[in-house]
Amino acid sequence: MAGEVAPEVGCAFRPLVVCCFPTRRPPHGCREWVRESQTLQVRIAASDGGTLPFGQDRLVPLLLATEAVHWNSRTISLGPAYAILKRFGIAANGRDYLRLAHRFRRVFSVTLNVRSTVEPHPEQQYRIVEHQRLWFDARGAQSRFDNVVTLSHGFWNELQTHRVCFPFQAARQLLASPGSLDLYLWLVYRAARVRQGRFAKVPLFGTSGLAGHFGSAEYSQPRDFRNKLRAWLRRIREVWPECPALFSSAGNELLVWHRDMPTCFPSQANIMK
Repeated sequence: MAGEVAPEVGCAFRPLVVCCFPTRRPPHGCREWVRESQTLQVRIAASDGGTLPFGQDRLVPLLLATEAVHWNSRTISLGPAYAILKRFGIAANGRDYLRLAHRFRRVFSVTLNVRSTVEPHPEQQYRIVEHQRLWFDARGAQSRFDNVVTLSHGFWNELQTHRVCFPFQAARQLLASPGSLDLYLWLVYRAARVRQGRFAKVPLFGTSGLAGHFGSAEYSQPRDFRNKLRAWLRRIREVWPECPALFSSAGNELLVWHRDMPTCFPSQANIMK
């Protein structure tokens, strides 16, 4: 249709798609979070005095990855804080500015240790950002309307080779349900890797099961996790009716069939390995 605006395409950071942040605030004193898939293990460690990211903190790496790929630059301007909140459909009031500042602090304070079983450089350790000048820092006080971040080389290099692209509107719609957002991004990534005309059987439990990706204490029992997964899928289908996944008849596997991943941006080929 003439004049129609194309949907905005977002970009996600693969290690945090495969092995996600906690959905809820971790117990007091918990400063390390480890999740594992068939090909990756991700260890997230909080700095001394810091706390692990959780819940809606997911919006920070999504924002950073999207802007970095869009501008093809390791150093990015995020604009004013109210624009960041508006982009995710969050009200711009005093409490939400404070929450957003805490989210940035938690994400920027962690160190990622990413270990692969299939790639040439099997283990890498890095922070998400190398430098930042943000409105809530003393050094950013004079630049409250020009928040600037320089990504670490590790984060940037990962985006160059293994980006995960998705309709950004879905992040806005699913942000209130971090588990649904995690599963949605994982399905976008996983479905693009299934061959045309085939489907993958992904176990829910065991050493390579989905419980190892998304599990937490609140649904540590198989029945609880299965019920939680069903609830997330129902929410995902509200924003993605053609969601390419369903439970096996026995209920112990998720069947995933092929769906193409969106091209990150019109001028760029979709990079997916």
